[in-house]
Amino acid sequence: MRLRQQLALLALAGLLTPGLTLYSLRIFNEQAKASHLNQLTGIAQAVAARLGNDIELLTRSALADSPQRPAGKTLYSHTDNSNHSSTTTPSTPSPITVDGSAADWHQLAIPPLPLPSETALTAQYRSLTSGERTYLLIEVDDKQRHFHNAEAPHHDKQPLYRTDNQALASGDHLLLYAGAQDQHLHILRAEVPGQMTALYRNALGKVVTQEAIQGLWRETNTGYQVELSLPTNMTQTAMALAAVDQSPTNPQRSAGTLPPYALSAAGPDPGVLPPAVGQMIRPAQSLNSALEVFTRPNTRLSLIDKHHWQRGQAGELADTHASPSITQRLLGSIMKMPRRPTFETASGHWNHPDISYPNREPRAFWARDQDALIATVAVPLISSHLPALESRHLGSVIIEQRVQPWQLLDQDSIKRLLASSLLGGGLLLLLLLGYASFLSARIAKLSRAANQAKGQNLPESLSHWPQFTIQDEIAELSQHYYEVLTQLQDHNHYLRTLTGKLSHELRTPLAVVTGSLDNLQQSEGEDVHKYTHRAQAGSERLSFIISAMTEASRVEASIASAELVTVNLQQLISDISQAYSSAYPAQRFMVDIQPASTGTYEVKVAPELLVQMLDKLVDNAVGFARDNTPVTLGLNYQSTEQDGVILALSVCNQGPHLPNNMQGRLFQSLTSHRPRSGGDTPHLGLGLYIVELITRFHGGTATATDLPDGVKVCVTIPALYPELNAQRRTTSVDNTC
Repeated sequence: MRLRQQLALLALAGLLTPGLTLYSLRIFNEQAKASHLNQLTGIAQAVAARLGNDIELLTRSALADSPQRPAGKTLYSHTDNSNHSSTTTPSTPSPITVDGSAADWHQLAIPPLPLPSETALTAQYRSLTSGERTYLLIEVDDKQRHFHNAEAPHHDKQPLYRTDNQALASGDHLLLYAGAQDQHLHILRAEVPGQMTALYRNALGKVVTQEAIQGLWRETNTGYQVELSLPTNMTQTAMALAAVDQSPTNPQRSAGTLPPYALSAAGPDPGVLPPAVGQMIRPAQSLNSALEVFTRPNTRLSLIDKHHWQRGQAGELADTHASPSITQRLLGSIMKMPRRPTFETASGHWNHPDISYPNREPRAFWARDQDALIATVAVPLISSHLPALESRHLGSVIIEQRVQPWQLLDQDSIKRLLASSLLGGGLLLLLLLGYASFLSARIAKLSRAANQAKGQNLPESLSHWPQFTIQDEIAELSQHYYEVLTQLQDHNHYLRTLTGKLSHELRTPLAVVTGSLDNLQQSEGEDVHKYTHRAQAGSERLSFIISAMTEASRVEASIASAELVTVNLQQLISDISQAYSSAYPAQRFMVDIQPASTGTYEVKVAPELLVQMLDKLVDNAVGFARDNTPVTLGLNYQSTEQDGVILALSVCNQGPHLPNNMQGRLFQSLTSHRPRSGGDTPHLGLGLYIVELITRFHGGTATATDLPDGVKVCVTIPALYPELNAQRRTTSVDNTC
């Protein structure tokens, strides 16, 4: 196993402990959340059972009789929970001051609700019921305001009852359908910003001023706002509201819950109009008090009727906990938070799919409010004491609780989980220390062996060289060191025997020269020429030995100054084979070029170096070739995924195979295994080393392999021309000679 794989397994083991801890925490969290929802479901069912059995409470709050109300015809009013009495007293001040300002409404956190509109007029309202008074704040977006014309003939401010048939409002105004016993369509108008007047026509068509309705008009940056106060009993039976934009030039626009025909009430007497359909829904104080008994910290109880209108509420979802600690924040960050956001119920209408009517089974889910969790449970409110079966389902009881993620986790469970995590981390640390010690011991063993190799002879060091059973990078490094030391041992052996070889090679020509010179001194006539020729042959042999020893240095110098030119290798191989036939008349040469294509083999090389490399290869092949066998010069091009298209020059001979101890060492300096051939030409093992130098200069590689009946030396050179690269996908590799 490779070191990378070993380290990957250890890293995986290192990630296993925190991963399992995180997974366990989330499992505990899911179980804790499910248990918490079950607990809240039990509380909500107990509240629903308590309220469903209180017939008097259901009747007093009118929850048992909750008719279907048309969409867009219902207004909602919040209640003042601070005032638990049914009537206001001088000692209980109203939370709203009718001054046309929205400051009181902002302090009470009552959000605005839109008024339905089929025109371009935009308006919204807020409503609050406090004891015997109901307050309204209507905000209208209207850049062009038009007030009632105070100079109109019908506005004489004389008697209470007026019989004129002129318009009651010539400018922007409000329409309010309300009444204690008899409902009337009231027109609220203003001549200037400030106090507003409420008027209506009675059954006789008389114009009556409604003193019980008080209103104040105030200008805003985007339009105007009107704050109203009227008796609560006027809103019990029926209630509808509309804002009307009326100008002398533009068409009339409106927004509200009144039907279109009611808008004509502000003009001349339209006669008897049908009664408007509308209702104001408000929470019942009796239901609020009944829910208050079951409230808990950070918990809100709500009761909605079967039309989803909120009829009672108690408790708050305010987060009263202190700032969380770092551990609590960390636990909260790793807990899986729900994506569902909390839903706003300030409008009084719970339009939510999980608590929609008819919902006869409990529904429980989690929502998210910033960094906190909101547990929500809705159970049906059913009263078995009602006679009609279809009317027994009165609505739903909803319980919401705000909790922090870390509050759901059991402290004992967390302690056990942390203990198991620490144990797993300790075991993992021991595993890492053991692996590091094991790895260090193997490296130290290899280091000691390399250090001993410096002070001992190589055969003894190689005999005790460490062997590793695990095949990884350390084992490869040990094997590479072993191979390097083996080659160094062979090279040292060659160097030690080189003196004997040179002594043997130099002694013969020196003896020839010395003897020839001695005989020359004592000879006359024809013997002089014979001895002179023998002395010349000896000196030439000495010169050859010296040249062979310095040839590698000259080749390196030639490589440094060589220039690349374009050469047709096919033509070069054909021409040079004829030259070799002349140089080696006793040897037969063959040329094998596959495929033969003019122009295909044109590349940039150094011709002198390339010919010198071929000379060495051919000389080597001729020296080992058996009698009456050819030496084959081959040329082909091959396609590889790594190097692209390469040209392959090969020299093959039929003769003995390569010795096993020379595999991978033939192209090293001073390496030779050629026997002496007649004793005329010495071989110092530099020929194939020169081949290696020239091949590396051209960016290629040199290899020697055994053939079934001989040896093949192959030199590859990268192709430089695009026409070869275009054929790399279609040409097969030809490795035959």
